[in-house]
Amino acid sequence: MRLVCQRFPEAIVARHCGLKVCAISTITNLAAGLSATNLSHDETLEQGQLAAKRLTTLLKDLLADA
Repeated sequence: MRLVCQRFPEAIVARHCGLKVCAISTITNLAAGLSATNLSHDETLEQGQLAAKRLTTLLKDLLADA
């Protein structure tokens, strides 16, 4: 999995080439120390799967309007 900030160079190059760019990010848990519970890889995977369903719907809608 890559962090959004690692996508910035590609977005900059794409814009320089005249391409349209859309960035979408999802957060699967709070950072260490910000939540009352300990971080859990299983929880991260579960939230990622839930986000994938919502993001799939969002992307389908965006592409249908394109």
